[in-house]
Amino acid sequence: METHGSDRERKRVIAERFGMAEEGGERWDDVSEFRRALIERIVYLLECDAERLMAILYRVDVSEDAVTGVFRERVPENIAPALADLIIERQMRKVRTRRKDGSDG
Repeated sequence: METHGSDRERKRVIAERFGMAEEGGERWDDVSEFRRALIERIVYLLECDAERLMAILYRVDVSEDAVTGVFRERVPENIAPALADLIIERQMRKVRTRRKDGSDG
């Protein structure tokens, strides 16, 4: 079971990578609110700086095959939510792996 602290850490890492660190705070304790803010940021990057979005996805270690699949199989309005889910899922796996291995990163 995931702890509240690891959930906050996961959100903090994502927020930093996407330039959202100043926006969060307690309102991001609600996962759906955090996901909504992440989707908004992804939409912005898709429209204004797709190259930066792809670099961030690479840095947060989202599978290139999964990203390609999203772009290939989704209608445009569903791309940002699908990418947000991939990002959140990847960070959750990282937290579980670190906890299992007993390492800090």
